[in-house]
Amino acid sequence: MAAPKFFSKDAWRGVFIAIIAVVAGQLALAWQYYRLEEQRLPRLEAELAQQRDEIERQGARKSLTAFLDALYADNTELASKYLTENALLQEEQGFFSLSYPVYDYRIVQLDEIGVNEFRAQVQAQEAVSLPFEVFFLRVLKILDTYYIDSFEGAG
Repeated sequence: MAAPKFFSKDAWRGVFIAIIAVVAGQLALAWQYYRLEEQRLPRLEAELAQQRDEIERQGARKSLTAFLDALYADNTELASKYLTENALLQEEQGFFSLSYPVYDYRIVQLDEIGVNEFRAQVQAQEAVSLPFEVFFLRVLKILDTYYIDSFEGAG
């Protein structure tokens, strides 16, 4: 009886069919993966943009709150650190005063009006018995920090 040949035609045919099956399976899986990524990638990019916007909004709110807390504590030196040159000029011209007593405040609204630029609507109260006054503040990002750029009284 003759010994079977290791490299016979039937053995090569089986190896060839197995390689074709593996390549076809890989192609099918790659096609499915890229099809799923086409649908998922725009959604992930939208979520990432939304998260960036929220981080910027939180940064603006944090600086605005720190500024208002400094006014509440009657610390004009600390409050002036959150102002740009434009806001300091407004204060010198008498549009607002850092010595304005703040008994209580509320940040009513914080809207993005441009890239790294927000407009905040703030209600501030001088004393318990007085009504809240409404102010609009422009919050601007310079380098990595947000600053108050301008004041505008409502009315």
